[in-house]
Amino acid sequence: FNKDTMEVIDPKVPYQDNSWDCGVFVCRYAYALYLMRNRRITYGAAGVETRPYFRNLITDSPEFNFNMSDIGRVRDELKQLITNLSPKYFEAKAKEKLEQDEKRKAKKRKIQAEATAKATTSADAKDGEEKKSEEDHGEAIDRAVDMAVDGAEV
Repeated sequence: FNKDTMEVIDPKVPYQDNSWDCGVFVCRYAYALYLMRNRRITYGAAGVETRPYFRNLITDSPEFNFNMSDIGRVRDELKQLITNLSPKYFEAKAKEKLEQDEKRKAKKRKIQAEATAKATTSADAKDGEEKKSEEDHGEAIDRAVDMAVDGAEV
C-alpha cells in the first residue's frame, strides 16, 4: 500500500474539548458506526467513481451529527446502562463461580475415588508387609487429591 494506490480518508468528526470525555466519544463513534452497519461502503454502492463520497460519508452522516453538548447526555445514558446491566453481570459471574466450584468438587471426588481404589489395591498386594495406619493413609490420599485437582503431578 502507498498513498498513490490507497488514499487515506480523513473525515471530519466531532472532537472533545476536554481531557476526560475521550471514552464517551469512542463509545458514541462506535454507536454511530453500529447505526451505519447495513450501509454499503463501496464505490459501486455509492453509484459514483469519485472519492469525495467517502470523505463525506461520515462527515455528513446524521449518525455522526453530535457535539460536546450531547456528550453529557451520552455519559448519563452509559451510566444508566451500566447500572442496569451490573446486577445481571454479577449474577452471571456468581453462577459461573458456582459451576466452577462444582466441577472442582466433582473432579476432586473422582480423583479421591481413584486414589482410594489404587491405595486399597496397593495395600492388599503388600500382604505381609507393615501397612500405614488408616489415618496416615487418608491424609496421603487427601494430599494427592488436592495436588491433582490443582494440576500438580501426583
